[in-house]
Amino acid sequence: MSIEEQLSWVVDSDSQTALALSENTRELLALRATIDRMNSGQEHIMKTLGMTQPSNVSSPDLIASSSFVKGDDLTPLSATLSSELVLLFHRLICFDLPSRAIGQFRSDEVWIGNLEGRMATHVQPPPAAEVKPLLEALTIEWTQGFNALRSKEAKLRKIAEFHARFLIIHPFLDGNGRVARALLMQQCLDLFGKADMALMNKGADYYTALQSADKGQYDLLEALIEPVIRK
Repeated sequence: MSIEEQLSWVVDSDSQTALALSENTRELLALRATIDRMNSGQEHIMKTLGMTQPSNVSSPDLIASSSFVKGDDLTPLSATLSSELVLLFHRLICFDLPSRAIGQFRSDEVWIGNLEGRMATHVQPPPAAEVKPLLEALTIEWTQGFNALRSKEAKLRKIAEFHARFLIIHPFLDGNGRVARALLMQQCLDLFGKADMALMNKGADYYTALQSADKGQYDLLEALIEPVIRK
């Protein structure tokens, strides 16, 4: 090609490249806007359900899909449950969170929102200053009553009560759900010798059961936990 033809081709090629880049940029911006809307919707749902927005992408909740069978005669771990042990659970399970938040009780105030984004009228987490004493009281109550649990019904009721009350206390800024399910798994394993967490419904029925438990009605939550220990 002549110099003139080469220059013409370069100009035309650059023009086509610029158009393609411009089109791709528009598509990427549109995709980003869609993702932002989805994230906004997810944050709204999390606030509605009483969860806090994580500061980064969390690791998968492997406990929620795991199955365990007790194969030893060691002292049940949850029989000695304490607030210090709960902190250890948080460190082991929520290792993906910022280091300043791992194994630390929350020092900030949190609240549960409704569909309108305002504070809900049902049970709210206590002030941060009350987290440690409330959790200590909950774990002491659990351990003191552990050996007295005999029937399946009594065991399920106690596990359901602990689970619901733990989530109300909301000990951590993030990771409360993961820790609560890990504790539930250990309690089921210690009291029933089996815990198949994949069989527990964790969808809308779960949050309905928690709202019912907030009012002292644990039947729905017990019904969701029962498949976890079914032989």
